[in-house]
Amino acid sequence: MNPRYSFQKLARFVCVCAVLGLSTNGTAQMSCGEVTTSSHQPDPFANRSLISQASLQFSYCVKIYIHVIRDDDGNGGQPIDRVHLAVNNLNLNFNPLNIYFKWDGAIDYIDDSSTDDGTPGYYNQVHQTIFGENPHTDGVDIYLFPNETGPWGGVSHLGVGNGTAVLIAGNYFNDVAIPVITTPFLSHEMGHVLGLWHTFHGTYQNSEENQNDPNACPELPNNSDGNGDNCGDYISDTPADPNMDFKVNPTTCQWNFPIGGFTPSTSNYMAYTHPNCMTNFTPIQVQTMKSRMETLPHLQNVVDTECCVSANLDLFIKDSPEDFGLEYNTVTENMWESEDIWVRNIDDNGQTHQNPEYNADGTPNYIYVRVLNRSCENSTGQENVTINWAKANTDLQYPEDWNGTHSTSGGEPMSGILPPVNIPIMGFDDEQIIKIPWVIPNPDDYTASTDPWHFCLLASILGGPDGLQPTDYTENPNEMVRNQNNLAWKNISVVDLEDGIISAMVMVANPSSYQRTFTLEFVVEASEPGKAIYTEAEVGVQMDDDLFTIWERGGKQQSQLVNTSVEEKKQISSNHAKLDNLIFNSKEQAMLTLNFNMLVKELTAKNKYTIRAIQKDKITNEVIGGETYVIYKDLRESFSATAGEDKEIDSDQTITISPEQINEAATYNWYDPNGNLIYQGTTLTVTAAMAETYTLEVIADADGYKDYDEVEITLKPSRIETVSPNPLTIDALQINYKLNNVASAYLMIVDQNSGVSQNYILNTATSNTTLNLSAYTNGFYTIALVCDSEIVDAQTFIKQ
Repeated sequence: MNPRYSFQKLARFVCVCAVLGLSTNGTAQMSCGEVTTSSHQPDPFANRSLISQASLQFSYCVKIYIHVIRDDDGNGGQPIDRVHLAVNNLNLNFNPLNIYFKWDGAIDYIDDSSTDDGTPGYYNQVHQTIFGENPHTDGVDIYLFPNETGPWGGVSHLGVGNGTAVLIAGNYFNDVAIPVITTPFLSHEMGHVLGLWHTFHGTYQNSEENQNDPNACPELPNNSDGNGDNCGDYISDTPADPNMDFKVNPTTCQWNFPIGGFTPSTSNYMAYTHPNCMTNFTPIQVQTMKSRMETLPHLQNVVDTECCVSANLDLFIKDSPEDFGLEYNTVTENMWESEDIWVRNIDDNGQTHQNPEYNADGTPNYIYVRVLNRSCENSTGQENVTINWAKANTDLQYPEDWNGTHSTSGGEPMSGILPPVNIPIMGFDDEQIIKIPWVIPNPDDYTASTDPWHFCLLASILGGPDGLQPTDYTENPNEMVRNQNNLAWKNISVVDLEDGIISAMVMVANPSSYQRTFTLEFVVEASEPGKAIYTEAEVGVQMDDDLFTIWERGGKQQSQLVNTSVEEKKQISSNHAKLDNLIFNSKEQAMLTLNFNMLVKELTAKNKYTIRAIQKDKITNEVIGGETYVIYKDLRESFSATAGEDKEIDSDQTITISPEQINEAATYNWYDPNGNLIYQGTTLTVTAAMAETYTLEVIADADGYKDYDEVEITLKPSRIETVSPNPLTIDALQINYKLNNVASAYLMIVDQNSGVSQNYILNTATSNTTLNLSAYTNGFYTIALVCDSEIVDAQTFIKQ
């Protein structure tokens, strides 16, 4: 399709429209198009008394139809996965408001290259006719043009609250790598359909859409005269907006060119803001949309009063809070983090996930699975939930890693299947929490390490008309779970410092029958509030011998990891740290342990942290799987490592350093300047040969919190200790001295009257000497100690 249309031109041919887009010269268009006043209908909701306060509490289901524009030969157009993404995002943005969009999954393909012939009459031809292609009166028609469609944006047919069709086209002008269909701009256009003006309506004086509304008047900055109900966009809880013109920083969401007095919202869907920043409607915007659906006949026609989703039975388990059960799942990044699967050590109906705990008497833990019905049909009561468990692994191939095929050298199963548990009959929008008892395998049967090795859980909905079929399973669970809403996956290790759990293990493996190369990447979500775990704690990445060999095989490649005194252990220094180029032979397995020691001096009030170990194929960058570590800490009494005062030592001395002990059980480690652990205990004995700076590490035994301090041991300077007798009345002068780590030394005697000096070489292994000064005349003298060619000490004496 030839990308040549301009939404500025198309506005001349549609009676009333709301437009988000660009003009042909590439600048952001500020208006909703030109219309004749004869076609204008005053906004019935300019009178705010029509807004129902009760509307916020009601749910609304809007039926939608999807049309995809392609070439005559059926080529081009939006791919199916991107269409699903657009619908999913629409629901993601509106569902929290209790507004749902019902799509039957059908796509109406409009194969017509003539809509893009580039002739002068092209715009008239396209946009006078496109909304007439297979329209519906019982739903909102969404027309999706290709990304390559030059000018970008969207159009809502017949303007604010008057029509029931929209179109979306092109790539975002500020970043052509962003197709408009993947942005919240469809939600922006749907807001127009449901009766919302731009947030700058009435206030931006150059807006053409003001000409379409005789009630338009400017809203003053910050609603300073209380006119937000009657002017601007007629929504009092949207700040006055002079039109930000998309000049918003995509990272900070700050308006780049503010106008004095205005503080518009850069996050509102109805603003001209960056798509990265669009996240919300205000409460009164929501009331307005719902009130229009209650009141306006053409919108009442698109509201489905029976059921908001598929007519066929569709039970599902959420992969993430944002997941509404659409297949293919486009909204969940890490498929192994379902919050709707969790473990409780006893059947107490708790909602927080716990690490499974082994009970020698066979008492079970309980797996809870939340099942939802997103369809119009009642379930049959023949459905059940089945759990597959596996020892935590970043690469779990289905089915052999989940069904008990593999076992340890001692014959203990590495995975298993629990008996199915029935799902009671569920109606539309019902949910059931299914409880599955689970007798935990003995952890001592799996590893000699004291670090906990937890489990992965895969929940499946089986049986009944919606149950999984054999063709629904694939080898890679990451893709299998993304494809099927009847599956959900949990691979989370809870590191609870208060309970003394400061580490957790996970297996890293290559399940393939051929050699493969992987990357292990350690990721903290950029959106996580507060400091990242690696800034408040030392996050250790410990390889077992097998993993170290695999890493060594690939050339010991790493990034954002700091070496420690133990070659097999690294420390994460920043986000996206990597153990790279891990060359695994066929079926090879190894163990990775992450440990967490909070740094007392870095602590904040934050009590929950998350970090992920993600295994990726080195060649394709495909995510194979991962393990998520959730770290909890409580505020606790602080402590400080105190190694003691710096000390000086003579070359023949031995001293003992005794640090201050903290008021709890702790481990005291001493490190040399190279980071080598040289001693563990509360006292460190040091000889002169060991005179250097030592680091004390204090680790609280209860929760792994740690602190550091340094103490410096230095050699005392070489020196003259005594000169006697003084005054010298005999010929022999006795000098006692201390030489500390010197290569050469001598005594120099200087006559203070004449300035003449005499040197006496010393044996560096001695500490005293006697000089015959019978040839010296009476007078004042200085005796200096010279070590390695430098005067280090001096004294005076008198000869009488």
